[in-house]
Amino acid sequence: MKKAFTIIISICLLSFFTYGQDTIVHRPEDPQREQKPPLKDRLFAGGDIGLQFGTITYVYLAPILGYKVTEKFSMGGGPSYSYLKDNRNQFGTGSYTSSDYGGRVFGQYQVIPSAIAYAEYSLINSDVLDDITYRQKRANIESLLIGGGYSQSAGGNASINLMVLFDVIQDRYSYYQNPIIRIGFNIGL
Repeated sequence: MKKAFTIIISICLLSFFTYGQDTIVHRPEDPQREQKPPLKDRLFAGGDIGLQFGTITYVYLAPILGYKVTEKFSMGGGPSYSYLKDNRNQFGTGSYTSSDYGGRVFGQYQVIPSAIAYAEYSLINSDVLDDITYRQKRANIESLLIGGGYSQSAGGNASINLMVLFDVIQDRYSYYQNPIIRIGFNIGL
């Protein structure tokens, strides 16, 4: 008897939960339900550019494509490329030239209007100096940047970001010396 009662109660509860889900699924016209913006309104592009010319020539390009998961949380990624030519002849070996490439993924959260928390993982393939042979070799350099910053609207769907970040991995060949100050831009698509 106790077993039959348990089965009947279970079936009743199961049908109750199923009915509740059915009504939610079949009521998309519910005005209380928040509608997500179309995909094109949730995408944004941007990135970082760095240029320096002279005895040391440096070119850095890092475009991004991002997606607004919620109104406050965004994520994305993109490739990066840098070119360096140093004509100072510091070690008597002539000029030094390097092309580095890789990619990054990031997430950012709007804590309050104009203030963002930011995290980024990047992997860059670069020329480095071997500790034993003192010759150049290629190596993958990991970075995990964490920090925050200020995001200012630049009209329409555009914004300019100023961030202070810290590399918490500190790979021995890391490009970054803490703190890292970064200025970037985003444009809604």
